[in-house]
Amino acid sequence: MYMNALKKILGMLFMLLSPVALFYLVKTALGEMQAHQSLDVYIQWSIFVLVFVPIIIGFFLFGWYSWKGEYNAKL
Repeated sequence: MYMNALKKILGMLFMLLSPVALFYLVKTALGEMQAHQSLDVYIQWSIFVLVFVPIIIGFFLFGWYSWKGEYNAKL
């Protein structure tokens, strides 16, 4: 019972933090690309964004399913 409540709380936390993480990732990438106008920096931050955006989406989906109770023990 307590574990299911904890899963719901953490699911909501993941859903709230995912857009924040995405915002700061893109903000940092754009800031670094603007500060260092080099092809190496563009490639580096583009790869960072391409790798971490699906991870952030996965965290959001994990939070959504946890909030909906998909991970609750069905005995």
